[in-house]
Amino acid sequence: MTKKKAELKALLASLVVIAFFFTAAALVNRHLRFTDTTWVEPPPDRQTKLDPRLYKIMSFGNVPVMIEWLWLRALADPTITPVPPGRHASIFFDLDLITDLDHAFYEPYFGGANILAVIRRDITGARLLLEKADRFIRLELPHLPASFQSRFWRSRWNIYILMGYLQLFELDNMPAAAKAFIQASAIQGAPDYLERLSNRLRQPGGEYEVGLRLLNFLVKGTQDDRIKDRLVKKRRNLFLAQYLFETNRSFTSFLERIPRYKASQVITKVQMQAYWKDYIKESRLPAKDPLGGDIYLDTEGKVRSTTPYEPVFGLR
Repeated sequence: MTKKKAELKALLASLVVIAFFFTAAALVNRHLRFTDTTWVEPPPDRQTKLDPRLYKIMSFGNVPVMIEWLWLRALADPTITPVPPGRHASIFFDLDLITDLDHAFYEPYFGGANILAVIRRDITGARLLLEKADRFIRLELPHLPASFQSRFWRSRWNIYILMGYLQLFELDNMPAAAKAFIQASAIQGAPDYLERLSNRLRQPGGEYEVGLRLLNFLVKGTQDDRIKDRLVKKRRNLFLAQYLFETNRSFTSFLERIPRYKASQVITKVQMQAYWKDYIKESRLPAKDPLGGDIYLDTEGKVRSTTPYEPVFGLR
């Protein structure tokens, strides 16, 4: 197997893992909706953070029992209606309270974020919950016994995989997704494919390459013509963004080899245009990009194209 095929296999494996977690969450929620329960859903417009101090008082010293009750209530939530933009699902406040009362309770972070993202479409709530888990992992978990970490947080890399999914597919932010995947790969026990994926993302331009491979995979896998058309458009935009990124990187390397450029305190627009002409001559850069637009150097010294395009995954 060639290196490129191995990297592509690693990327596809990561997508399979992510899809598994989200599908599992959806199936669990579907099962719970048909389970008899006496709990009545809170009003859908509840948007108030719950005070953990008050709940500790109400528990009369039985905080673990209170936490278990809140977690069971969250799991039994039969609501599947997506929340409107700018609002949280009511269950988010229960999950936030649970993790305020017990910072080390893994399931509400991971399982709760799955439910929020997949079932209720509360992407912001899922992100906030995962960021809270990240703070616990970085600041508190290292001070707990190794036996506790191994028993309850052994798969904590899943937190960062889920964060990577949210950042990439829901928030359109490849740089933040790459950071999450790299964090996941650094955790002991993380799957090998994460290390290969993170190595690719660390390389200059690696985010573009991973994004294009992902879009190629999605284009081939969809049967819906409308979805395929949107994905093809995204791929076209990202391809142009990658071309401009690589051209800018090449032009920067060219400038750094020029002693008088490195020694200059101020570079005038006329001088920069002269450097640009020299670069075109040396590199034999075509006058047009692969999509037919004119390549030019803007007033800030950045290589641009007249081909219109939109950022994809937050990459320009």
